Amino acid sequence: MKIEYGPREKLEKYGIQSLDDKELLAILIKTGSKDEPVLELSEKILKEVTSLSNLNDYTFEELMMFKGIGKAKAMTIISAIELSNRIRKQYKNTKTIRTLRDEVLYLKDDFYGLSNERIVILYLNPAFKVISKQIINSFSFNSAYFTINEVLKRALKLNSTNIIIAHNHPGGSTEPSVEDKKTLNNLENKLNEFNINLFDSLILTDEYYYSMKYSIMPHKIIDS
Repeated sequence: MKIEYGPREKLEKYGIQSLDDKELLAILIKTGSKDEPVLELSEKILKEVTSLSNLNDYTFEELMMFKGIGKAKAMTIISAIELSNRIRKQYKNTKTIRTLRDEVLYLKDDFYGLSNERIVILYLNPAFKVISKQIINSFSFNSAYFTINEVLKRALKLNSTNIIIAHNHPGGSTEPSVEDKKTLNNLENKLNEFNINLFDSLILTDEYYYSMKYSIMPHKIIDS
């Protein structure tokens, strides 16, 4: 016998991708009207707007013109649409990193003028767009502030396929220490097990940078 699940139960059991447009909208508006269940109300709204993308053009007042949609439900729908628009806009403007110069220009301000140690980890998608930037202050590679497993766990959660890791030497030297080399080598080996590429590992000071993957010697940071 086939078991029917409501939208919330279906989401919990099978995940958000299992829901169709009608079910997603039903979760937002929560309840139907006195005359029709929430799924029927959702279906009616989607038929009237003809296309899901057209919901983006509806104002708060226009949403309340649908029978069964009051102020609170209209607020929820329009807020969800606006949040989606902002996420899409942010993603569209996300920085793409393909070269060593891109890396340095993106990261240099995170380290400028620091007297303490810091590590910055960039998580990139397959198109080399930055999808997350993690900043850890007052770190040392052998401390609890930074562990290879934490980096791996975050990369897997974000579906990141490329990682850039950068740290500074407040004393001004760009020479990698024995500890730097050992930790980055261990990190790269661990990431490779999961087909995640260590795109680069950088050491930065206020004036110079050194790529542990691509540099032969330190290079001066140029602003543009």
